[in-house]
Amino acid sequence: MIPFASRRVAAPLFAAMLAIRAAPAPPGELPADVRDALDSLPRRVVSTAGASIDVWPVRRGASAPAATPRSNGMRVNYGFLVPGHIVGAVRVVGNWSDARGQAIPPGVYTLRYAVQPLRKEHMGVSPYRDFLVLVGAAAGGLEMTEEEAVAASRAAAGGSHPIVLTLVPPATPEQRSPSSARDADPNVLRLMSPDGREIHAVPPLAGGATREP
Repeated sequence: MIPFASRRVAAPLFAAMLAIRAAPAPPGELPADVRDALDSLPRRVVSTAGASIDVWPVRRGASAPAATPRSNGMRVNYGFLVPGHIVGAVRVVGNWSDARGQAIPPGVYTLRYAVQPLRKEHMGVSPYRDFLVLVGAAAGGLEMTEEEAVAASRAAAGGSHPIVLTLVPPATPEQRSPSSARDADPNVLRLMSPDGREIHAVPPLAGGATREP
């Protein structure tokens, strides 16, 4: 597991700032194997300032993990995911910030699963240890290790910390087949694991704001 920290996450988010719309096909910046693995019904999150994020979840059965996932526990809700594995892709346009308030450079990224390690400096920064890191489109194909994904995300950020989004538990105990293409809730990015289980991510913040307690 790779060290990274997050600012505290507040809920609910400001839904009035965001809206959900249809998005175009995956962009050519992504490798062919990544584009082939993405769902054909993406969504676009739009802020009142005109910034947008196109979201393409991985489609069910698109790829198989190359390593054994960990179990849930110790504030891990998505232990069935393999760290470093892809769960989607995004295109960022305009001014957005990640879970730490770090600016997200505009561009195309893959979304990779990662787990915050149990360390003293991470105590109290987030109720959950599950995160997604944003990795530049050209940095790799479907398969990456957690170390590779975090290093590539740091490079995309141009600093010492990866670009991170917080994962939160699904709204119900059952992890149903997601409705990412039909769901109009801008407070949750609904993604999918390769075996069809639902993944809920907190969207980036529009306008470079920060999330505090």
